[in-house]
Formats: sequence, C-alpha cells, structure tokens
Amino acid sequence: MGVYKAKEGKTKDGRIWFFKLRYQDMDGRNKQYKSGKYATKKEAEEAELEFRLKIHKHENMDKITIDEMIDLFVENRTSTIEVKPTTLYNYGNKKNYLKCLLNVKLKDFNINHYDNWKKEMNESNISTRYKNDILKFLKSVLNFAMTWYDFNLNKVYSKMTKFSNSSDIPKEMMYFTYDQWKQFISVETELQKRLCLKYYITVV
Repeated sequence: MGVYKAKEGKTKDGRIWFFKLRYQDMDGRNKQYKSGKYATKKEAEEAELEFRLKIHKHENMDKITIDEMIDLFVENRTSTIEVKPTTLYNYGNKKNYLKCLLNVKLKDFNINHYDNWKKEMNESNISTRYKNDILKFLKSVLNFAMTWYDFNLNKVYSKMTKFSNSSDIPKEMMYFTYDQWKQFISVETELQKRLCLKYYITVV
C-alpha cells in the first residue's frame, strides 16, 4: 500500500492526496489505516513516513520494561518543564522502592504484579503517606505510557488502590486545643512526658 490520489471527494481547499497501509497494533491485531487528505503527493508521502516511524516505535514498545518507561517519563518531564534537582532526586528515590517491578514488561503488567509489590511495601517500615506518594509516582508513569505510547493499562490502573493503615492517627486527632492540652498534662505524672509536651506546645 502507499500514497494515492483520490478519484473523488476532493476537499474545498484542494486536498486530494492520501495514504493507506496495513499494520499490527500492540496487541498483535491486523489493522488498516487510511489517512486524511493532503494538498500534495509529497505531503502525503511525508505523513506516511511519519506514521510508519510511529508504528515502528510502538512495535519496539512491545518489549519495554517499567524501568525503561520510568526513564522515558523522567526524560519527558525534564524536556518539557523545568524540573528542580530535588524533584529529580525524589524520582530516583521512589524508583528504588519499585525494584520488584522494574524488569516487568509494561504490556504484561497486571494486578498480580501490583498486589505483590503492595505486599512488599506493606512489610516495609516507611510511612503510609510516603507509600502513597510512591504509588502516585507509579500511576503517573503508567498514565504517561497510556497517553504517549497507547498502552492499554486501564484495567489494572483502576484497581490500584491506595495504601491504608488503621493504626495511623487521623490528621484531625493530632492536635489539641489549649484547654485540652492543659487537661491532658494535668493528669500526666511522668516528668519526661510532661517536659516533651511543654516543649512541643512551645514549638508549635
């Protein structure tokens, strides 16, 4: 297949050239693509070449790992916006907590991979908040892969629930009013705790 001149259906602005070709998508399905119309044969040929390069690029994506996609994500971020050194450091630090996922091919990534990683994270001693920060980073990478490289990850993405810990103190319970603090410290007999509480209320 290749570039053709339309026999009919010429556009109002004179566009008459188009291209069509057959290709396989990332799931191995055979598809046919027919372009819109172009003003000249050269424009249609250039558009066809660009489309073929895009297909070839996606074919190579078939083997890409999560590790490699993270690198592409970071590269895209640094090339499109000004990223602070601390942000880049945080990307690298969060990537360290994704080690069990890094060699997984992105096209094969499923909820079992995620659950195994989540189990490993729950056995670590980092805070629930930071676990969810890492999850947010991972989901940003997956969203980038879906948006820029047409990966079909919606099923697993929607099932990637946040970390939670019933023993975490709710944020609204972490603070005392001044009267509550006076009432609490009046019954606290241990000297060290009294001193710590007094220091804390002074700092806050």
